[in-house]
Amino acid sequence: CVLYAHSGAVVAASGTRYNCVVASYTVRGVLHDDVFEPDEEVVVSDVVVHNDGGLPLPAGAVVQFESTATVAFAPHAVPLPPLPVGGTHTCTTPIVARLYDVPPAAESDRAFRGAATLDSGVRLLGRPFGDAVVGTQLAMRYPVEITHCHAPAELAVGEAGRA
Repeated sequence: CVLYAHSGAVVAASGTRYNCVVASYTVRGVLHDDVFEPDEEVVVSDVVVHNDGGLPLPAGAVVQFESTATVAFAPHAVPLPPLPVGGTHTCTTPIVARLYDVPPAAESDRAFRGAATLDSGVRLLGRPFGDAVVGTQLAMRYPVEITHCHAPAELAVGEAGRA
């Protein structure tokens, strides 16, 4: 691959083309309890991208998360700055999504356990990079199940238990 300037001069040359991958990201629920429930809003942040291609990544690339059967993302396209070969950038723009309410709580009197799938990607000129996708499975539960609890059988008014 060879990149030319308008003058015809070679700007960059490489045996490989553009490639930008999502290295990692953080997902947090808006309830800040580290338990993901159906119909909960989540925020994706601190998306780390890495240019592992042979050419510098030009301006115009964006990070996007696609809605899946279990997660609906609000429309977004987080722009990336130009990245040199081997360069890394952290996107701090929050990306909001909602986990689907499957099954709706009103329709079920039984506990629900499932998973939500988040798929990330980097696009340049509307085209995705093939290996840019990082998928994450979030375990969802409703209602929250307490499996172990150590507490005294009785407490007097104002008395505190010990963990």
